[in-house]
Amino acid sequence: MKFHVTERRVLLTAVLIGLTASGIHPKDHLTWLLEVLPILIGVPILVRTYARFPLTPLVYRLLAGHAVVLMVGAHYTYAEVPLGRWGQDAFGLARNHYDRLGHFAQGFVPAMVMRELLLRTSPLQRGSWLLFLVCSVCLAFSALYELFEWSTALMLGQSATAFLATQGDEWDTQWDMFLAVIGSITAQLILAPLHDRQLHNREHPQNDTPLRPPSHGITASCAAAMITATLLLSPSFAWSADGRTGAPDPIDHHVGTQALQGEHIGLFFGSSFLLTTGRCDTCQTPPQAQWYFSDDAIAIPADPKFQEGQGQGADTRPPFLVWLGDPELIAHAVMSDDHAHLELPPGTLTPFRLTPKLATNQSYFNE
Repeated sequence: MKFHVTERRVLLTAVLIGLTASGIHPKDHLTWLLEVLPILIGVPILVRTYARFPLTPLVYRLLAGHAVVLMVGAHYTYAEVPLGRWGQDAFGLARNHYDRLGHFAQGFVPAMVMRELLLRTSPLQRGSWLLFLVCSVCLAFSALYELFEWSTALMLGQSATAFLATQGDEWDTQWDMFLAVIGSITAQLILAPLHDRQLHNREHPQNDTPLRPPSHGITASCAAAMITATLLLSPSFAWSADGRTGAPDPIDHHVGTQALQGEHIGLFFGSSFLLTTGRCDTCQTPPQAQWYFSDDAIAIPADPKFQEGQGQGADTRPPFLVWLGDPELIAHAVMSDDHAHLELPPGTLTPFRLTPKLATNQSYFNE
C-alpha cells in the first residue's frame, strides 16, 4: 500500500493543531511542556528524515495516535484527565489510570518503530529474537524516561509533582516500565502481520506474492500468558485498596458551609472555611493536595486567595487545606469530659479513643 503524501500531511497538520490546542490554558504550563517534549523532538526528526528514510503508514499513524495521548495528558495532567476520572468513578478504581494508558502506549508505539528500524537497517530476521530485542529496547527506553522524570523531580521539586503523576503509588515506576513491556509485546503480536505486509510492499512494490507471517511460537504463548496473568492476578492495578467496584462517594463533592457553622477549626472560625472533598472542581487548592484527599472530607478557606496558599500575615492566614478525616461525619456529637466517649443524641455514649500522635506531626485537634 502506497502511503500518499496527502495522508502524511494530514497527520502532521492534525498533530500540530492538536499540539497548539493542548497548549491553550493547560492545567500547568511546566507540566505541559515536559509532557509534549517528545513531540517537539520527534516531529522535526520525522519531517527531516522522510525524504531519505520514510516509515510505513502504520508507524506514522501509530505515532500520531501516541501524540494525541501525550497531548491530552499534557493539557489536563495525567492525574486529572476527565476520561481517567470517569473510569475511576465508574469502576471504583484506586487512581486515575490514564497515565497507565500512556505508559502502555510508550511501549506499544515505539515497539513498531524499533521493529521497522531493526528489520530495515540490520541483518536481524523476523522471529523470536526480533520480538525479544524490540521488547528490551522498549524497556530500556521506559527506564530512561523514568530516570528523566526522577532528575526533573530533583531539579524542580514540588513543581514536578504533576509531571510525575505517581498519585501516591509507591510502585508507580515499576508499573510504568512493566506496562511499557506489555505494550511492546502486544503491539508485535497484533500488528506484526500488517507491518510485514507494508514493509514487503515497500521493498517489492511490483510483487503481489503474499508474505507468510512468521510464527513466534513459544515466545508468543509466554507473552500472552504474562498479559493474562497480569490482568487477573494484580488487583492493585485496577481496584482500590478496599476492593470497591464503583461505590458512590459518601459525601457531596460540592462546596458547602452548613456543617461548619458555629464550629472552630483550630484558631479559626468554621464559617471561614468551606466543606468539600478533594474532587472539588471549582476550588483553587493545589491539585496534588486535592488528589491526596480525593474521597475525604476537607475544609478549605472561603477566600479564594487563601486556597492557593497566598495572602498576607502569617499569623492570620488560614491553612489552604484542613483534612477533616473520615468521609463519615457524625452530626451533633460531643466529646465527653473524660475524652473517652462521644455523646450522641439522645444521650447515647459510645467509646472514643484518639490514635497516639507522632512526634513529628505538627497537627492539633480541638479539645
